[in-house]
Amino acid sequence: MRPKRVLLVHLVSNGDCLMATAIARQIKRDYPGCHLTWAISSSCKPVIDNNPDVDAVWEITYAADELPWGWTVWNRVRRQAEERKVAGEFDLLFFTQVLPDNKCRYDGTTRSSTFRNYPNPVTVPVSPVIRLREPEVAKVAEFAGRNRLQRFAHVILMECAPGSSQSKLNRDKGVAIAERLVEARPDTAVVVSTHLPFQPPHPQIFDGSCLSFRENVELSKYCTFLVGCSSGITWLLTSDSARRLSTVQFLNPDVLGEHFASVAYDFEYWGLPTEHIIESSSDDIAEMSAIILAALEDFGQARKHYHEAFKPQFWDFLLFLDYHSLGQLIQIFGTCALFRQRNRFGWSDYLNVRRLARVLYVQGRSFCGGMRMVVRNCMCALRR
Repeated sequence: MRPKRVLLVHLVSNGDCLMATAIARQIKRDYPGCHLTWAISSSCKPVIDNNPDVDAVWEITYAADELPWGWTVWNRVRRQAEERKVAGEFDLLFFTQVLPDNKCRYDGTTRSSTFRNYPNPVTVPVSPVIRLREPEVAKVAEFAGRNRLQRFAHVILMECAPGSSQSKLNRDKGVAIAERLVEARPDTAVVVSTHLPFQPPHPQIFDGSCLSFRENVELSKYCTFLVGCSSGITWLLTSDSARRLSTVQFLNPDVLGEHFASVAYDFEYWGLPTEHIIESSSDDIAEMSAIILAALEDFGQARKHYHEAFKPQFWDFLLFLDYHSLGQLIQIFGTCALFRQRNRFGWSDYLNVRRLARVLYVQGRSFCGGMRMVVRNCMCALRR
């Protein structure tokens, strides 16, 4: 009997695909000896390069005007996957990406929502799996040697390119903060890691754009601290190959739903240590710099003083669900609401009348607009 041939479909994004590597590991445990193919977007393909649990890669390409998480690309991939299954290429298909058609299983945080899209329990370690190749390791060693990072008492890796609105920390703000840090501490260097090259304004600030996304795993071994925005590099450094760094994460508390991005909350939910994480909603360059400097001086005291506990709000995360039919509405409330998520949100969240009113208003308009669109399309079809 031939081994099962399994297809895992998770196209984007870097951080989400990193979390999904635990599902690849789980599939190998659930179906011993299986052959696992991962369908992934061309932009995120490096995340699973050299992954020991992935036997083959189905690289998904798309036009410049298409979104890899949009319905057009997703429906095309789903249709092709099902056709290949019918043709006998695959025995099992698993679609674990939250967007666009698994929104009803979104429960407030990305990792748990991704795991809920896999039908079996996840019993393997939840840390992401990433494996670099020797040339990548050598490239990072050359970068560290060329910039003589070993001469500094502190080397800060600064992530400042959030993929969505979960943080207001961008490259320009990151460089401005880095300038304040190195002026205050001559023993400190900052490697600004972004895909956007820049001219460093100070000899203790280094442009990390020459390194690939993956190579930041190896770079962590030359660093002592992480400043992040809960984007790809932050989650990359939670992998089993990275050095664990004390970190300050700057988050945007005003975002709702899918952009809830607390690392500390996710770690606590999965029983992982959180004492090395400070999270702050600060958006002021001077205050952000002061928090980092305090953390470098005495992390424990800085955490007591500055750490903010972020928690997803039930009614807020429902705002991002764009349901347009009664069936979707029932499914969303049935799978995400009162009973299954009681341990996450608590009764006080469900009884928040102001948030409930906001959801009913916003989604009521969405629901009515969607139903009007359905009726309009039906009328057009009848006229034909």
